[in-house]
Amino acid sequence: MTIDEQIGQRIRNRRMQLQMSQEELAARTGLSRTYIYFIEQGKKSLTIKTLSLIKDALRVNFIYFFQSSSDGTIAKS
Repeated sequence: MTIDEQIGQRIRNRRMQLQMSQEELAARTGLSRTYIYFIEQGKKSLTIKTLSLIKDALRVNFIYFFQSSSDGTIAKS
């Protein structure tokens, strides 16, 4: 799994935990719903600025996106 896929999966998982739609996340961040979709699919790389918008909307810190996976490994790109 690439780092973009890992971050996208974490974003989707947190969004789902919060019972938030892609449309709502898009509205909270000022990004388009389509862009949120591509991020969650790991098809877009994020800038720090964009990741910061998303982390604020999802009420997490930057570390959340880079934590080790459940098997103890960190994604490599």
